Amino acid sequence: MALITKVYAETAGLEDREGSQLDRWIREYKKGLLPEVKLTLAAAGFIFKTFSFFTGKDTASLVHRFESSTVAPLRGMSLLLRLISTIGAYSIPQLEKEMGFTPHCENSPRQPVTTTRAFKLGDKENVLECDVAVIGSGAGGAAAAYELASLGFDVAVLEAGEDWMTGEDFASKAPWEVMCELYQYNGIVTTSGNNFVLLPTGKGVGGTTTVNSGTCFRPPAHVMYHWRVPYGMNAFKEEEIENMLDEIESDLSVAPVKMRNLGVNGMVVRRGAEALGLKFKSLRRNARGCLGCGRCAFGCPEDAKQSMNISYVPMAAGRGARVYTGIRVERFCFKNERVEYAEATVSERGGRKRMVKVRARFYVLAAGALNTPGILKRSGVKHRSLGKNLTIHPATRVLALMHERVEGWRGVPQGGYIDDFAHEGIMLEGIFAPPCAAAINLPYAGKQLRERMREEYHHLSAFGVMVSERDSIGSVWHTRSGRPLIFYQMGWKDLQNALKGIKTLARLYFEAGAERVYLPIRGFQILNSPDEMKRLDEARIRIPDVEFGAFHPKGTAFAAGKYIDAPLGPDGRVRGVKNLVVADTSFMPTSLGVNPQITCMAFARLFARRMVEQ
Repeated sequence: MALITKVYAETAGLEDREGSQLDRWIREYKKGLLPEVKLTLAAAGFIFKTFSFFTGKDTASLVHRFESSTVAPLRGMSLLLRLISTIGAYSIPQLEKEMGFTPHCENSPRQPVTTTRAFKLGDKENVLECDVAVIGSGAGGAAAAYELASLGFDVAVLEAGEDWMTGEDFASKAPWEVMCELYQYNGIVTTSGNNFVLLPTGKGVGGTTTVNSGTCFRPPAHVMYHWRVPYGMNAFKEEEIENMLDEIESDLSVAPVKMRNLGVNGMVVRRGAEALGLKFKSLRRNARGCLGCGRCAFGCPEDAKQSMNISYVPMAAGRGARVYTGIRVERFCFKNERVEYAEATVSERGGRKRMVKVRARFYVLAAGALNTPGILKRSGVKHRSLGKNLTIHPATRVLALMHERVEGWRGVPQGGYIDDFAHEGIMLEGIFAPPCAAAINLPYAGKQLRERMREEYHHLSAFGVMVSERDSIGSVWHTRSGRPLIFYQMGWKDLQNALKGIKTLARLYFEAGAERVYLPIRGFQILNSPDEMKRLDEARIRIPDVEFGAFHPKGTAFAAGKYIDAPLGPDGRVRGVKNLVVADTSFMPTSLGVNPQITCMAFARLFARRMVEQ
């Protein structure tokens, strides 16, 4: 085995003979990582192996020790190394079986879907012409494409990702394979700043909707008021927005999760919530005939989740839209306050790329909040707020070891929520994951991790905390090649909200009968009784002491009225450009406080319709 493979194997608790099975995975997985992540992993492997040689300690114990280090680079390297190790090792079928993980939807009937093939440009085609070019096929791009195709326009959807997958593909792939194919940079995108935050987003047809939990919250009334009044986003009446949300919910079969699909994990949290006087509710999701396979974050094998790859994109194609994959728009070229054409690169066999021109009457930019600002900047759009104002909904989790058999992978992972503290910016929402992702959240490494996973995985319950930013600030910059560089500085108020959510869930689990609770806080990773909560309450927790992830980048090209200096007008159009709107979550001027997908869809359709009407 290579040196780095040995480090991975030891960190995940694999024997030498098992570690060899990681080789294929490592080779494939590293191909899609950012260069800085590859460099960090190489450095980590060398450092930990050197430390191990001179101290006589095994690599796993060193990695585990440095995860609690106050030295940020060491802690970041340790977390990243353990992340890669556990994803790879616990995707091995033998280990999944050893953990007691038994997928239960492999032979379930799939929901009927309309399949459509993607278009490909011919080798000699250097110009693509259409009425409307939609850049991106995620929540915003797919919804805008459907709206415009329904109005009779010749629409071309340009997706930078190569893949258009459905349930048949997901059912035959391991989670790590889906991460390689449908997550940008294999799901390893992190922020720099005062903490290490993992920020995975999707790629391919459907964007992040293909690998999200399917949660559908309408925008909160107080947020919509804030957007309308201080920010001047008054281009659409409340009735228009509500009617559009009604239509989207009907199109995507949005409905509350049925109690039978909450699983034991949901019932455990519900029991603890009732003991604390909190209200546990079923989430509304865009799912049709869901059986609760628990694989939402790795693509729905049943085709029940109405993500854009099986809903608005094929619905738009059914109305004449053409969907192109492997086309990455690099920049727009302007003339007389209009986009004259867009320049794009087309991926070809052998890794070659060639430049093509995209000519259209109108353009809808929906490349995602991490990519849209870079495209606009490369196009010469200059605005001091472009790429800034980033919000991400920082999130974390609490796990609990229960006496009963939970088998949290059976049922909808994000099926329930508690919004008693939503007015403070705190949402508690369901989570769970297959072994490769669950192992990351336990405070063990090496053989001890493997033993704990074998003994505890089927008894684990998990729930998440999501924070709507109050005082955190973020921004995204881009290299010449277009790679995102994300800066995020978490604020003290947001940390306190996250801690309140964590402590609430810890108490909830003890009330539900937990034997042990696992927290994402350095120095408090394991609580064995509710009496230990007092020590946590009295401790002064710093921002780097808490592990965070995030899933909803927003606000990097925000919209506002004429009295606010913003990159976009209230109708989503880029200021000074008549035929270009931004229709992804970049337009959101503030943190939303709930999962943003149907809010994005509603405004994307309204922005697109208003642009062509005017």
